[in-house]
Amino acid sequence: MSETEYVRHTAEDGSVYAVEVVPPERESYGAQYGVDLVRASEDRYGHEHEQRLRLGAYSSWGSAEEHQREVETALEKDGLDGLSEDARRVAQMPYLDGQYLALVFPTDGSTGDSAKVHLLYLSGEQVTAALVADGRTEDMENLCGQLDRAWVEGGNERLLDTAQHEAEARGQVAPGTPLFEPVFNHDVSDDLPFSFGNEMQPYDAQGIGQAYHVDGGGTAHWFAVVENAEPDAQPYELRYFRAMETGYGALKHDSYSVMPLPDDDPGSVWPLPGLEMYLEKGDLYMAQQFAHDVADHYGQAFPDPLDLPALNPQPEYYFGYGVGPNNEPSLEAVKTWMHGSERRFDTFTIAEYGRWDEAQHDERELENTLKTQGLEAAVNQAERLAAAGGYLDPHRADGRVFFEDDAPPDPFTTERERMMEREMHNDVKYSFDYNRFGEDALALEAHKAWREPDGTERGDFILLDLHEGDSGGQVVERFEAEVERLTTMQQTVGLEAAMNEAEKLAVAHRLLDGERADPRLFTEGPPDPFTTIRERELAREVDVTEMDTEPYAPITFKSEAPDYPTMYEMFAAEAARDREANAALEGAAWFEATFEKSDTELLQPVNDTVNYAVVVQETDPWTRELLVDKYWREPNGYLGMQSVTLDTWDSEDEQGREQADQAREALLEVHDGRGLEAMMHKAELTAVQNDWLAGDRADPRLFTQGPPDRFETLAQQLEDEINPYWNTDGEKIEDPAPQPEVENPYWRLDPIPVNNPDGESLGHALHIVVYPGVEHDPDAVGSPAMAADEPFRMLEMAHFETLEAVDKFGKDFNGYFIPGLLDGPELAVEVARLEGLPAEWKTLEGDDLKAYQNAELTLTRDPADWHPYNPNAERDARIAAEGLYTDPIQQLVEQDEPETAPGTPELDF
Repeated sequence: MSETEYVRHTAEDGSVYAVEVVPPERESYGAQYGVDLVRASEDRYGHEHEQRLRLGAYSSWGSAEEHQREVETALEKDGLDGLSEDARRVAQMPYLDGQYLALVFPTDGSTGDSAKVHLLYLSGEQVTAALVADGRTEDMENLCGQLDRAWVEGGNERLLDTAQHEAEARGQVAPGTPLFEPVFNHDVSDDLPFSFGNEMQPYDAQGIGQAYHVDGGGTAHWFAVVENAEPDAQPYELRYFRAMETGYGALKHDSYSVMPLPDDDPGSVWPLPGLEMYLEKGDLYMAQQFAHDVADHYGQAFPDPLDLPALNPQPEYYFGYGVGPNNEPSLEAVKTWMHGSERRFDTFTIAEYGRWDEAQHDERELENTLKTQGLEAAVNQAERLAAAGGYLDPHRADGRVFFEDDAPPDPFTTERERMMEREMHNDVKYSFDYNRFGEDALALEAHKAWREPDGTERGDFILLDLHEGDSGGQVVERFEAEVERLTTMQQTVGLEAAMNEAEKLAVAHRLLDGERADPRLFTEGPPDPFTTIRERELAREVDVTEMDTEPYAPITFKSEAPDYPTMYEMFAAEAARDREANAALEGAAWFEATFEKSDTELLQPVNDTVNYAVVVQETDPWTRELLVDKYWREPNGYLGMQSVTLDTWDSEDEQGREQADQAREALLEVHDGRGLEAMMHKAELTAVQNDWLAGDRADPRLFTQGPPDRFETLAQQLEDEINPYWNTDGEKIEDPAPQPEVENPYWRLDPIPVNNPDGESLGHALHIVVYPGVEHDPDAVGSPAMAADEPFRMLEMAHFETLEAVDKFGKDFNGYFIPGLLDGPELAVEVARLEGLPAEWKTLEGDDLKAYQNAELTLTRDPADWHPYNPNAERDARIAAEGLYTDPIQQLVEQDEPETAPGTPELDF
């Protein structure tokens, strides 16, 4: 390592570690050179943070440089392990990218001869204020100037010493009490000595990755041996940790003690391999249950898994069934949140029905809106239905739909709130500007101004950027450019885009909390007609709760059982070795190698992405289960797995053992004879019949985790049909009488709009619509009277670019058919064949039927399959093949004859 080469180490989380020699700030007797360990990181906005830990101080540069080389050698050789405890300590140091600012409040003496001096600390995460003095305005202005001079003379150290002395002398703080509490990195704290890599992989202070599981909500779960912070307790403990990262990069976490330990050797912690095994399998409930049982044995306060408070404090929303105000079956919108360890609810009725199954259509539409358009669109749709049914007052004074006052705020705007905003918003104006902030600071601001009903003009503003000190005209020019940019954005792109950009600036400059509980930008005045980034983030964080229809089979583990530690240790060690050996394999080869030593037989042939197995296993000492398993490869190389129970038997019942094996063989025979989908259909029906799966479940899939399945369930295929599971007990019913068809059915021509896959219009597809049960009356004018649900069938005949072309063709069509000999339906089939269309009759069902009845149906066609009707197609084809024949005599006659339009256009059949 040369003397000019600097050692840099990049950790898993992207932060960079280095060692620097820092010369003394001032040349004075006894001044020392410092040796600092420096950690540099970058936040989501691209701003760099720096943390420093002083490793030593020396009176000479040479001694400090020697220490620097020692630490760099260890860092280069062993990475963070070479830094030992210092790697963790530097990550806990406060950010050094903040600045201090002394200000007098108020700045204009508007409250008379009284003012206060505050010292502001603008850290990497927030703005913290400390009161230094309170007194006459003139005295406070002099004191503020004194603090400014202290900063110029000695930097932050002199400024803080001077402010501390003045605050103690004036009685604002007790002697020895610091003005500011220490500010630590929010990502790492005493009870969370971990950093995070990709996909929330936790790493300890030595950079060692922990076995973990990330649930569907983005929360990481892991177990680790850490120091015990409790006094008079054993020095170490096994803890269960949870952590999740919010949209602005803040970290939320908690942890629970599992068992005390005499040392920090993970190899001696008998439950750890078993806990990590469940995490690797993705069975979070069993990991929590196992941890709860172990903690209970050791007297630790570990909540029951079902009582663990939500780590995400935001409310959850979903749609479900209930009983309405008229004691009728109803569809309800539900809001739920945690209050301490208590779960609370608020609801409003969307609509009432004669039977619960009548609500399924509205529920599916709301769920589809929720998945495709988000929470706000779904709630707005529910609000409109509720208002139409009289369950919500469309002119209510309180624009909310959920009215519990102690609940967290909703991350969406209701239809009524928007209407109230429009009614109140005529006099509300928004603008951007920059102003002096104190004596020596310049502030970039977003402003909101409005007029109260009594005519009083009011205003509110937020700081977007704040610059302290005199930098000539550069800052003014920069702020002027920002004002122009934001104003132009407001005028061209819109207010919401401009305010979202302003919000990013305020958060990036630590002047606005990105994790604020109140997601609004302005907190005063009429509601704002735009959605903030924070509001949208809260909407994305909302978890749409779905009832798990598969009951758990809890297992109680006894800590004194001597075989468990050995079994779990062997399992975990062998799994780790196999996982490392198979890491380089891909696709089917990885699955085959992973299951090479396993008793589980994957269904053949092995797939590259998703595989399945049918197994009979004893899940506890009393129960034998028949299951279908799904397996996939997780991004981190672990095996993902989900099981669905089909049936259970008593483990001690020999006849039950035979029945379980026979049921497994029956499923495998279906797979060998009819394929994967047929086998899964049989498994699905078996699970429903044995009450391990709900036939009317909201999610029609069999497996709800992992990549998409290689089959469709019966529930998916029959989603718009009558519930196929209503008759699992074998009840027999008579087939309904078939609808009689009349000899001369009524029919009509109906053009239906057609778009391409991108939503762009192609034209119209002309259909003939036939009502087999309605007699055609040739003397009747218009459509005959018929029920709204009268069955019909339809045939796609031809494609047209315009409705004018459709009308022209329809007139020609009506002139060619002969009642009793060549009726409209028969002629339509011939037209479809000539146009190259399938000539297949079809019926409409479900949403398509409802859309057609409401004149809202639009078809989608690939442009390659779209062939507009050409009445001269045959002639054009003949000319293209044979050339155009011209007869001079005929040409001469045609020139002498006047032009006449043919009486009947030619149909090119």
